[in-house]
Order: sequence, then structure tokens, then C-alpha cells
Amino acid sequence: MKKLFFITAVLFFAASVCFAQDDIGSKLNRMGQQYTSFYLKPLNYSLSALNSGFFDDANVPFSATIPIGFHFKLSFKGFATFITSDDQVFNMTYVDSITVNNQMVPGYFTVTNAPTVFGSKTPPIATGYYYDPVTGVRRDTTQETIGGVLYSKVVPVPMVVPQLEIGHIYGTDITFRGFPKIDFGSLGKIGYFGVALRHNVSHYFTKIPFDFGVQAGYQNVFVKDKNDAEIVNFKTFFANVQASKSISIFIIYGGLQYEDYNSDVTYTYSPFGSPYQSNISYKLRDSYFKGILGGTLTAGLFRFNLEMSVARRFMMSFGIGVGQTFN
Repeated sequence: MKKLFFITAVLFFAASVCFAQDDIGSKLNRMGQQYTSFYLKPLNYSLSALNSGFFDDANVPFSATIPIGFHFKLSFKGFATFITSDDQVFNMTYVDSITVNNQMVPGYFTVTNAPTVFGSKTPPIATGYYYDPVTGVRRDTTQETIGGVLYSKVVPVPMVVPQLEIGHIYGTDITFRGFPKIDFGSLGKIGYFGVALRHNVSHYFTKIPFDFGVQAGYQNVFVKDKNDAEIVNFKTFFANVQASKSISIFIIYGGLQYEDYNSDVTYTYSPFGSPYQSNISYKLRDSYFKGILGGTLTAGLFRFNLEMSVARRFMMSFGIGVGQTFN
């Protein structure tokens, strides 16, 4: 099981954001908050795919005569977000501290088509100016900024995430997914946890010809460097209404989901050519509604599903697993 968690986590960072492998911590250390907030902006879009795949049907077993029973689904989930060209570059004017004659002075810079975290790995050159601290004369200067860590319009996030759904009490079940914090030595420490609670609503309306439910959940992904300093802490809350219809061995399902995101970014900023350091900490927030449509194929205990969802970006998820209801 530990090897499974190890492979899961490695796939997460190697195939998606590659935080540890491409040393995003060192990249962030070179730029101030104004710049990195634009640089990391697409991160929420990519990690929002994690809110997919929490259900592959809307049926939670319920019996008025036996309100407490047992069922389970053990599955492995994969996710991907399709970002746009605008998510890979940005333009901005920013202020950064530079060293001139052993003095820290503000530099005023402009950068065009600078790569985001999912843009080109080639660092762009920002052009700008500063005022000489001795003469007060304006002087032109340039600054090499930072390149991206994954140049792709298809951004996979945790490739193989174990998920367990168990229930049921009065038509309610609970789902867990993720892996614990693991120390990868020079790669740092990473961890992921998600939980969702779901309730069967269709049993209140016996004439509805499909299954109907509501669900709410919370998830957390964190990244720490080799010194155990946290770089990114991604938290998300979601709530949805869901419906499904079974046709022989096939289940079609869909839903409408509200999602709220909050990424805490923390790192140590070291201005170019300066021995001084400062601690940077800020939040990236977003929220929106997402439409979900998917299908599940059942074959005995086995279940295979594919899901598409649309919010500000198009996302996909897939799953394979086993499940059984005992009463």
C-alpha cells in the first residue's frame, strides 16, 4: 500500500505540476508577490479537476424497513484540465527590488508574454528602469524572470488517486480519497485528502423515475519543500445536486456543482543580487458553478466510468473500481 501511495504522489507531481522535480520553490523565491500571483493563477484551474469523480451514479441505497445497511465502492481516479492559451502567458507591469551600488532600490518593469506555471520553460526578459540612488538619474535595466514548470494545454492532476465510498445510514454515505504525507527526501513532502458526504433525496419522491441526491465535500492538497516549509496549500469546498438513470448495465449521470477554491501561497523571497530575504504569503481565491455529465459501465462487481465537466475550463475524469451492496 505504501508503494501505491508513493506511485500516486510521484505521478501527481511528475505528470502534473512537477513542483518538486522542476523546483518551483526556487522559481518562486526569485520573484515578488505581484509577479508570482499572475504566474500561479492557472493553478486553481488545474487543481479544480480534483472536485470531479466523487460520484458515478446518484443512487445511495435506502430502505424504510432496514434504514442501516452496508455498501462500498473502492476505485482509482484520474483527472485532467484543458487550459487555454491565455492560461499559459501573461503581461504585466510590476515593481521589484534591485541592488545598485550595494543599495536596494525599486525597479519598474514590464514583461510581455511571460510564461505562467504552465507556460514555456524559457525565462523571459523584463525591461524596465530605476533611479540611481546617488545621482537620481533614471537608468534603463533588464531582469530575467522565471519560466514555467509544465508546458502543456492538458494538465493532469493526481493520476491514480484511491477512493473509498462506504455507507449507508438512512440513505447517506461518505467518500474518502487521497494519500498521506510522504517524505520523498530531496523531492519534499506532499499530501492529499478529500471527503464528501452524500444523501439520497429520491426516496422522498417515490414517483421520480431516476435517482436523485445531494452531496458536499472538502479537499486539501499541500506541498512542502525538503526543509518542510509549505509552498502551496490548496483547499476547496464543493456542493452539488446529482441525478442518474440506470439502463441495463449502463448508468448515465449528471449534476450541477458549486465550488469554492482557496490556495495559500507561502515562500521566501530573495531579490536579484541581494542577500536580503523576506517572507511572502498570500491567497488565490475563486468560485464558480460546474456542470457535470458522465457514464458508468457495470460488469458484476466492476465499474468503469468517464466524466466530463465544464466550468471556466473543460475537465475530464475517469475511474475504475469494484463495488457491492449487501443490504
